[in-house]
Amino acid sequence: AVVRMSYIGSPLFFHFDTISRGLGCMSTGSVAQYGNISYFLGDDGFYSCDGNSVRGIGTEKIDRYFFKNANLNAFDSISSAVDPIKNIVVWNYPNVQGGRSLIIYNWQLDKWSKADSTSVQYISSLATSGITLEGLDTYGTLDTLTSSLDSREWVGGKLLFGGVSGEKIVTFTGSNMTATLTTGDLEVGFNSCANLVRPQVQDGSSTVKIASRKELDDIITFGASVTTSSEGRAGVRSFGRYHRVQVTPTGNWTHAIGVDVDIVQRGLR
Repeated sequence: AVVRMSYIGSPLFFHFDTISRGLGCMSTGSVAQYGNISYFLGDDGFYSCDGNSVRGIGTEKIDRYFFKNANLNAFDSISSAVDPIKNIVVWNYPNVQGGRSLIIYNWQLDKWSKADSTSVQYISSLATSGITLEGLDTYGTLDTLTSSLDSREWVGGKLLFGGVSGEKIVTFTGSNMTATLTTGDLEVGFNSCANLVRPQVQDGSSTVKIASRKELDDIITFGASVTTSSEGRAGVRSFGRYHRVQVTPTGNWTHAIGVDVDIVQRGLR
């Protein structure tokens, strides 16, 4: 269950209200709090609680994936933390392959992402200590520093998202990973031809793949990659009833908004 304890008067008077019965937290390390919202892992998925009600945030999004890939026998090693800069909650959990993975929730967008593997055994929110220019020598030269000089890592008292790897306290840095965006099935009549795909990617280009099939139970097989032209379009010419588009943004892009697909209905011969 989830119970709210409220202080109501002097000297030691408290009131207890049960706000959720039959649903509670299954791992103490899975609890993370930011503001008045607590996030936790229940027996059947991820939830948030504002002190008055409990809301499922992983339902039909990530819950089945998590329990399929998590090692249920090592749930006592789960840890969680909030990154207030990126507005995300992160859970570090043992996976069925014997390693550790991250699962990530953005509370502003109400969307999820994941990192399939990490060398970090434990994650936490950190408060930084101030570093002077002379103190930077410990971390290397100006050319080899992994973080820019205006990063929050060098300013004392700022909150950071980090963790523990071996005997070291670490933060998460590095270049962005390659993004792959895949649409759901697009249908225009019983038989159709997808001719052109135009990804809407800001400040970058992209490559496009398309998978077309006649029936829903047919195998989904994506074709060869097609690079977009200077006009941002890719010719694919793929026949079927159901079309699924996969876009990989390239270059120094910032936002991927969506994808326009030119699909023309065709008859049968």
